[in-house]
Amino acid sequence: MTDEREDDAFAGEILAIQGTLRRATVAWAHGAEPPPGVAGDRRRALELLHRRYVRLVPLYREIAERQDAAGPVSADVIVDDLLLLDLFKSYDPSWLSGLDLWALTGWLGTISTRTPEPDLEGVTSLALWRERLRSDGVFLSFSSGTSGRMAFVPRDHATFRALCTNGATYTDESWRRRPDGSLEEFDCLVAGPRSGGMGLLDAGAGLARTAARSHFLLDEVLTADAVRGLGAGRPGPWAGEDAAPRAFEFIRRAAADRRKLLVFGPPFLVRWLCERIEGEAGRLPTVPGSLVVTGGGWKSFRGESLPRSELLRLIQRTLGVAPESCIDAYSTSELNCTFRTCRKGRYHVPPLVEPVVLDEAMTGSLDGGGSGMLAFLDPFALSYPGFVITGDHGTLRQGRCECGYPGPFLEGEIRRADGVEVRGCGGVLASLRV
Repeated sequence: MTDEREDDAFAGEILAIQGTLRRATVAWAHGAEPPPGVAGDRRRALELLHRRYVRLVPLYREIAERQDAAGPVSADVIVDDLLLLDLFKSYDPSWLSGLDLWALTGWLGTISTRTPEPDLEGVTSLALWRERLRSDGVFLSFSSGTSGRMAFVPRDHATFRALCTNGATYTDESWRRRPDGSLEEFDCLVAGPRSGGMGLLDAGAGLARTAARSHFLLDEVLTADAVRGLGAGRPGPWAGEDAAPRAFEFIRRAAADRRKLLVFGPPFLVRWLCERIEGEAGRLPTVPGSLVVTGGGWKSFRGESLPRSELLRLIQRTLGVAPESCIDAYSTSELNCTFRTCRKGRYHVPPLVEPVVLDEAMTGSLDGGGSGMLAFLDPFALSYPGFVITGDHGTLRQGRCECGYPGPFLEGEIRRADGVEVRGCGGVLASLRV
């Protein structure tokens, strides 16, 4: 069998396992334990992905060779030797500061399974670069950190499709489901700007598209170029004096029309909105059954945070949304799914991915638990190495939660690990001028 046919066979088996994981996740979302073979299937996919990455991703191959792991290996070996930190910003910083898009494009080819060949003639911005890459079949998402060093994650069609559709296997729509099973229309208020390719804002854009009416707190696009500027200390988009009054009017309109409202955004901006309501309007009660979803964490460049319990009380005072209707979500730009809190405040990990917690020696084990650095192995990352150390510190537990979900979950605060720069959607958005 030739290498090309072998790779095709790997891809076919990986895609088949992805289907198995999706079906298991649909059942898991209703409280069912995943079938006994699901964990083995998921780890088989990770082992096949390792072989795919070794063959097609030059930088991963170098790392595997240094670890004497360039041949077939078990998932345990991947956890021991091949988890990656900061791969997606491993380019020369001068390429970004000097906007050397030819060099950045070449670098993308070293961290992904294909060599991008976009038309770069006349391209003078990151936004246009992303458009040209998309025309070449590369869907590039990004995030940033306090150093200004942006991370770029290149997805092919299959991986991008997984990112966009995996959530449907575990999304809970009960908050707007009628007794006959049909879904009520809802309005969506995104506490943030329009998306230009950041994961959290892309999620907000997706919710806005499914809503009957939508409103963005900052009515402009946060492009990759704007994020690059924020990381370099330049001013970013500003909410403007009319941002709060316009949001108030949108909330009032939803209530007047008896339409449930979904408020979505990082906790920093949800807090800002609620404090403006409290200071200027007192209270803007929403229709019973409305929902607040936060994400991105308190990864603020300015170090501002509020205990979750206080944020929930603020939301209830100003919007009338009870704590049980407030959800927090956790993910990273490299992952192709999201973990959401249950009524007990725990982040449940769907069967789509393999979670690992690493100790101070950066070692961990499959099916393990405890507190430490979080890492995830994503079998849906066909186009780039999906064995990622997040840089976040948390506590991983195993077992059935009182809420009914089985399997692994993250409990308590998730924070940036000591010595690791603040990064991600929450950090970028918290640097906006509001």
